[in-house]
Amino acid sequence: MIRKKDSIRGKIYFNNALLILVIVLILELIFIMAVRQYYMQSVRSLIKNRSYAAIEFYNVKYSYADIKLKSKIILETESEDKDFFLEIFDKDGRMITNSNGENQLEISKDKDIWEIIGGKSEYAITERNKGKQREISITFPLKKLGNIEGAMRYRININEIISAIINISIILILAGLFVIIIAFIFSSILARDILNPVRDLTLAAETISKGDFTVKVNKKSKDEIGKLCDTINMMTEEIEKSNRAKNDFISSISHELRTPLAAIRGWSELLKEDLDESDKAMGLDIITNESIRLNTLVEQLLDFSKLQSKRVILKRDIIDLNSLITNVTSYFKKRFEEDQISLNITLANNKIEIKGDENRIKQVMINVIDNAMKFTPSEGKISVSSVVEEEYAIIKISDTGVGISEEDLKRVTEKFFKGSSSKSGTGIGLALCKEIMELHKGEFLIDSKLGVGTEVVLKFPR
Repeated sequence: MIRKKDSIRGKIYFNNALLILVIVLILELIFIMAVRQYYMQSVRSLIKNRSYAAIEFYNVKYSYADIKLKSKIILETESEDKDFFLEIFDKDGRMITNSNGENQLEISKDKDIWEIIGGKSEYAITERNKGKQREISITFPLKKLGNIEGAMRYRININEIISAIINISIILILAGLFVIIIAFIFSSILARDILNPVRDLTLAAETISKGDFTVKVNKKSKDEIGKLCDTINMMTEEIEKSNRAKNDFISSISHELRTPLAAIRGWSELLKEDLDESDKAMGLDIITNESIRLNTLVEQLLDFSKLQSKRVILKRDIIDLNSLITNVTSYFKKRFEEDQISLNITLANNKIEIKGDENRIKQVMINVIDNAMKFTPSEGKISVSSVVEEEYAIIKISDTGVGISEEDLKRVTEKFFKGSSSKSGTGIGLALCKEIMELHKGEFLIDSKLGVGTEVVLKFPR
């Protein structure tokens, strides 16, 4: 049983939630910082512009006045401005007066005052907390004939601005939470649309693993999941077909083995009795022929097993196809005469050479010619020819036999497939031929018409 946190659904939900949360938090921080920066920069610009003009005015127009006279003039001029709180300091750092007319004998410890009095900068802007009050201040030097005699500081309360920033931040956070919820809902719907088909595929796979290949996955979309559904359905169909073919093959091979074994056993028992010489000779011939038949069948099975497990290693040599055709067809000379089938051989004028395993190619040709003879009646004809077409060396083997139906032709090279004809073998031969041709990087092609005949084409790359 898969735990929820280990399931794909759990991982998708967790990853989606984490991704959405991280993205929204980053955006929230960017927006809040941008809002705060905008408001604070606006206040800084306001206080700077307001105070810069004033200080220039006082330092230029009243450049002759000492600090006490200048502070009196400034206080009278600035007293009507309620938004700014004014403070004036002498060069010793003591506050001479402020907007309330107060003074202070203690020396100020504020860095901005000493930075200005010491002439370290033209002005200083500072944010500070004064009890429950948050403020921004700007400090300028007061000069007499170009010499610094003190400092003037404007302070502005920014509590309302901070409150506005907090309110905006709360709204942004609430909006972010709403976005997170909506995004998670939509991502969950999307995940469900993806995971439901995956769940169906999992259930189907579990059913298949138990040996039930009749299960079909319901295809709900045309995307990759839909394609996977089609693939699984095709796979189950192929497995079902293979199982049927395997069962048919077992049944067929059992019959193929039983018949020669029965003949061998029967004649072996008869030979123990007192038979005349002609009966003994016939019995020995039957035992020999059936033994050969059994040996051929077993060799086919072994070869097919090796090919399926990719354990066959080709012994490649240069092969003369014309000589090979002459050699292989000579094996069937007596059989052609006995079955009254004519053989027509047409070889290319020039020598055709390929690189391949001669014994394996012989095996293919023998199998094809044997099949052709099996399905060609007396007075029929079998033709074998060689030709070169473009980059291929080709052997064509055609007959005037019964032919293959269109339905069987599509499956005739499948392993374990037996055609509808009573003369069909074990379903290994042609599948074996196709495998050998593919090992040679060649092609094994069959064309046939029922009642007309069959043509097999072996194409070898040169």
